[in-house]
Amino acid sequence: KAALFPTVKGSAGLGSTYFNALKADNTRSFFVQSKDNFAQQLAVTVSVPIFNKGKTKRQLKQIEFNKQNIQLSADNERLAQQQILDKLLLELNENRKQYGIAIEASMATAQSLDYTLRSFEAGKASIYDVNTSKSNLIKADSETIRSKYNVVFNQLMLRYQIYGSIN
Repeated sequence: KAALFPTVKGSAGLGSTYFNALKADNTRSFFVQSKDNFAQQLAVTVSVPIFNKGKTKRQLKQIEFNKQNIQLSADNERLAQQQILDKLLLELNENRKQYGIAIEASMATAQSLDYTLRSFEAGKASIYDVNTSKSNLIKADSETIRSKYNVVFNQLMLRYQIYGSIN
């Protein structure tokens, strides 16, 4: 809006028009000539913005558009952060469910191994069945560990996203 107001500028200058090309003979010295050829200048400039062809109005409109653009960018960033948080919360809930399922599967597999060992002792199951049950228990335990890791990792990521630190 300052472009709508008049401006005043001033300047001053002092100088000499002394000239002596290659110290020519029969010329007066610098000090003598500077007394004769001393120049002074004083200038004042006044600018009054009467007709600027709507430049100021266009600039004000451009500033308004820039403010709107900045606000939209901030809103987009806020929405992007919200999407990240929603995704992390969804993943955390899904991994917690998966962890609960993995614990149940691990307990069921351990119980199955117990029944297989009893059947082996009774002569109803072979060593192959016992080894298969042990292998299934190891797989179920590793799935439990993996799902627990995923839950902890998602909690840390969520904490980092919210607080900026995992502590």
